[in-house]
Amino acid sequence: MNFYPHHISDFNNATRHLTRVERSVYRDAIELYYDTESVLTDDVDRLQRKLLCRSDEEKQALIDVLDEFFDLHDDGYFHERCDHEISKYRANISAKAKAGIASAKARKQKAVDRKHNSTRVKSSSTAVHNQEPITNNQEESREKRKSRFIPPSLDDVKAYCLERNNKIDAETFLNFYESSEWMRGKTKIKDWKSCVRTWESRESKNQDISKLSDDQLIAQAEKLGIHTEGMYRNNLISAIEAKQ
Repeated sequence: MNFYPHHISDFNNATRHLTRVERSVYRDAIELYYDTESVLTDDVDRLQRKLLCRSDEEKQALIDVLDEFFDLHDDGYFHERCDHEISKYRANISAKAKAGIASAKARKQKAVDRKHNSTRVKSSSTAVHNQEPITNNQEESREKRKSRFIPPSLDDVKAYCLERNNKIDAETFLNFYESSEWMRGKTKIKDWKSCVRTWESRESKNQDISKLSDDQLIAQAEKLGIHTEGMYRNNLISAIEAKQ
């Protein structure tokens, strides 16, 4: 999830007794929890690397925070408040996705109905001598009707992604553009397949960045002028992608 409600008063009341380092590590830990929408690994060494806990003080702060605010189970470290917010977020996304699919089907049906209603009636074979010649404006109007954009269905997107052998989630792609009413900024999209190809390029770049080690990520971020202190891996990757 890209957003979570941060209640300042609740956070301050719960962490007022912590040191600044502990508060920072705790905040990074819950943001990693929200970002991945999953429990934190019980492999503390691995978790320290993910949260960029390098000094002895930061490593000990993570251990103390996990002990106080998280519950350790077989699957890893759970956080009750985070799980509650993630459940609300998923329920909201699911409702929006269903509404988006229903809206797409309705729009597609309207497009089919318009096409059916606009079927041309065959003209009479009798010559009409006083008919005025077709003007340039009429030709332009016909061209506009021919090039009118019709949004794809979920099956259309899935089929095209399968044809191009990419790993794009068709439902995520469709929901994204339906939420913006098929607009890119202030411009109406005319070719949804070109949008799929753009997503392919972005996914390829993201995969290359995600393969970098922590040290390589930090070096890349510093070249781009990104302040890395206190950032965990996922946020660091997002910051680099935004700069490129």
